[in-house]
Amino acid sequence: MSSIEEKVTELVDQLTTEEKISLMSTSQSEIKRLGIQEYHVGGEAAHGVVDRSGGKTTSFPQPLGLSQTWNPDLLKEAGTAIGEEARILYHQSGKSSWLTLWAPTIDMERDPRWGRNEEAYGEDPYLTGQLSVGLIKGMQGEKEEAIPLAAAPKHFFGNNNEIGRENTSNSIDPRNREEYYLKAFEPAFTKAKAQSMMTAYNGINGVPAMQTEEIEKTVRGKWEMDGFIVCDGGALSLNVDSYHYYDTYEEALADALKKGIDCFVDDKTLVETAARKALEKALISEDDLTRAIRNSLRVRARLGHFSSDFIYDDVDHTLLAGDKHAALAEKVTEEQIVLLKNDGLLPLSTDDKVLLTGPLADVFLRDWYGGYPPHEITIKKALESTIQADRFSFTPSHDKGYFETVEGDKLIVDQNELKISEHLDDYSTFEIEDCLFESYTFKETDSERYLQLNEESQTFQLNKKEIYDWFVKEKWIRTDDDKWLTWNEKPVGITSDKKVGSVLTSDPLLFVKEWDAIDQAVDKAKSADVCIAVIGNHPLINGSETEDRAGMTIPAQQLKMVQALYEVNPNVVVIIVGSYPFEMEWIKEHIPTILFTTHGSQELGNAIKNVLYHQSVPSGKLSQTWYQDVTKLPAITEYDVMKGK
Repeated sequence: MSSIEEKVTELVDQLTTEEKISLMSTSQSEIKRLGIQEYHVGGEAAHGVVDRSGGKTTSFPQPLGLSQTWNPDLLKEAGTAIGEEARILYHQSGKSSWLTLWAPTIDMERDPRWGRNEEAYGEDPYLTGQLSVGLIKGMQGEKEEAIPLAAAPKHFFGNNNEIGRENTSNSIDPRNREEYYLKAFEPAFTKAKAQSMMTAYNGINGVPAMQTEEIEKTVRGKWEMDGFIVCDGGALSLNVDSYHYYDTYEEALADALKKGIDCFVDDKTLVETAARKALEKALISEDDLTRAIRNSLRVRARLGHFSSDFIYDDVDHTLLAGDKHAALAEKVTEEQIVLLKNDGLLPLSTDDKVLLTGPLADVFLRDWYGGYPPHEITIKKALESTIQADRFSFTPSHDKGYFETVEGDKLIVDQNELKISEHLDDYSTFEIEDCLFESYTFKETDSERYLQLNEESQTFQLNKKEIYDWFVKEKWIRTDDDKWLTWNEKPVGITSDKKVGSVLTSDPLLFVKEWDAIDQAVDKAKSADVCIAVIGNHPLINGSETEDRAGMTIPAQQLKMVQALYEVNPNVVVIIVGSYPFEMEWIKEHIPTILFTTHGSQELGNAIKNVLYHQSVPSGKLSQTWYQDVTKLPAITEYDVMKGK
């Protein structure tokens, strides 16, 4: 018996039943008499450690971008950096969390319409498996009995759609299961020895993922995983309240526990109450609890939780969001940039007179699993530092204007709320941003804050400068008759007190353009040697967690801008900053140079600059198919990848 097993056995043998129950959720209680400190399982590290409180951490490209490196060794370096930063945060938190993070995402991306497409490593199980091995080995180090961080591959398994994910089942036959979906997960455990795992929300062939027999049969049995397994957030509650697989929480917990779940990501009181009731009703035995707690404590022991002198505790705290990791992030970002097309326009010369435009040229957009980087090098910022001022120009790509009713009244932001102005010459101006599928956002030009539907008042008010919420309530949806809907498709109109908000019947609201972005760009393009248009998507709008994409087209305003530039100056470089493949037939046919990169990297601007000016080679390779017309794809819930003509 190893020293780790001896320590775990020593602890488990002394635990009371109630103490074991107190360790069943992600909020694990302190057991002072045994030297077990309070500890909180969980956290995110998809492309860098995520500190939701705003603490600075290094931000790498989104996982889709990591996959485009096709470089497991480089991902191992990134994983090592993530492990180092997690260990630093562990110490800063008083050793209360940060060492059991939920990454990487190994879901198979057979359909790019999936709302979380940017979170995983593409559509090929072999590539995904090899890349995840690299990342996990970096995160966990090379010593099996002493690890800096425990990786938790997710979401096991058959998880590639958001619609209905909490209460529906995906049909997966044995061949698809073994040759495709499980094949991607296997190396994470057989080669990288991942110490944890998270199951999915969805069901597989009628059984919720946290109760599938594959946890014990395959993960623990065939792959010999000896770490601890968690369900997805709130899955215990959803099993009863949404999926209706069981009628009570104790029944759901008992089945999941027996099927291999060791730790429940849910409300602590709910989990512990369910465990007590399951014991009282003899749905589980104390041996079931003991087995689960042993798995959790084994990993905690390997993390050094019960050691006074641990090898990974001596970590250089200047690494956290520091220069060394920034240099690595730039290297990773360069290697994931894909040169989709180049008809001789690249590399550029610093003597070229360059026009830069596009909605993604001077903005850093965080995805839901991205942290707060120490700096955000946009493409504009990087090019400004490279090109002489008289050789570089930039023009914004969003039109500006104001709202007007059909009666001619103008709208103004007064005391933070959008309402009818009392004076025709007193109104507020906004930038209108095209977000695809007739969805738009409006940012007030003076404050640079977005209009958002306030949940309490149901009126539009100025909110933050950044769109970053679980539900994007900044979104306006335009209908065919120039009327608008809120983010949740309620009519927009004028309230009884002359404010703008959610009403029973829509009132037409006209957006009157005062400044035409395309006209401005075209005027400058005529005298430029090269035009660079940076286009793409917002990672939280019209496709994110809980929302699959309706399509993959380029937003109409963005395509119109590219076409207008090309008409007056054919030397156009299109840089797509995106979370998924795009339909781009016109761009592919006409534009001489096209680059693709994902969101997420704090060093994106520097990496793009290096590629444009031949300081590095764009060696990235796609990890997903780019379809010409996604309407030809089967339903997003069709999980049989063997079908086809």
